[in-house]
Amino acid sequence: MRAVLARLRRHLGGRGEWWWAPLVYLVAVLWVYRGLWHQHGTPYALGWDVVDQYGPDLEFLADDLASGRLSLWNPYDRGGYPLIADPSLARYYPAGWPLVAVSAALGSPWWMIQVEVLTHHVVAGAAMHLFVRQRGLGRAAAVLAGLTVVATVPLMVHKASNIVWPMVWAPLGWIAVDRLCARPGWRRAAALAAAIIVPGTAGAPPGFFYTLLLVGSYGAVRVFDAVRAAPAPTRRRAVLVLGAHLGGAALLVGLALAITLVPVAALVPLSERGSKIGPAFALDGAQPGLTCLVGMVAPTVGKLETYVGMVALLLGALALVRPAPRWRGLVVW
Repeated sequence: MRAVLARLRRHLGGRGEWWWAPLVYLVAVLWVYRGLWHQHGTPYALGWDVVDQYGPDLEFLADDLASGRLSLWNPYDRGGYPLIADPSLARYYPAGWPLVAVSAALGSPWWMIQVEVLTHHVVAGAAMHLFVRQRGLGRAAAVLAGLTVVATVPLMVHKASNIVWPMVWAPLGWIAVDRLCARPGWRRAAALAAAIIVPGTAGAPPGFFYTLLLVGSYGAVRVFDAVRAAPAPTRRRAVLVLGAHLGGAALLVGLALAITLVPVAALVPLSERGSKIGPAFALDGAQPGLTCLVGMVAPTVGKLETYVGMVALLLGALALVRPAPRWRGLVVW
């Protein structure tokens, strides 16, 4: 028994943060949404798409698993359509499989989808915490960054939308980019591909697009810095090596996501925006730029949904004043 306790102490001493950090964000999320579970003696639930789509999707997958099936066709929506090609169902989402299994074991309870939605909020805080620590900052900075994500108005406003689901994994993409740039290798290229495939299967193509913007722009800055830091005689080789590994990662991502991205063209005409042609399908209804920018600082004057919080904005401004030389490009990004 003493040996077990000593081993546990050594583990917690070296990796205790792997345990307490997620718990911090779990407590924060439960506190922020405490009214969801019990309010005036009545349990509440997230509405909108959670009830109309995500809940039924989770129930469908759970019932499928419980009955030992792997359905290729959904007969309950629009007269039936090929389920295997539906990117919004999140059937291929590794992070969703445990929740599908638990839901199947419990008989698909109505509240399970609420757990799935809020689990992504916990992941958002924990992933940002991990990224900040990987960048070499301390625990206090990491907790501040994680809590800023969890308690920022955009996440609170869009809490019930699965557009958020792919985006919570963006920090893992940043970490994978950093590791690949630090020491290129095929294993690290595969890790980067995995960090992109996971949000790509999360069930929200728009959210995946935003995640690609976040990871892709960060990756461009990091790759540029890595090439610039290479000695002049080996700079060309550094470009070729990084290019080969990034190309390999892109190939893996393309092969993994092709199962839904290729046949999804047949489903687009069935969508509510099926009459849209070209860029209008994605770009119609864009937010007003100036109102959004003003709302980041003054929510009562601009758009409330974009308010970030003065502490985060102030710290960002301070970082721009005198960034460390090796961080200058990242700080500007």
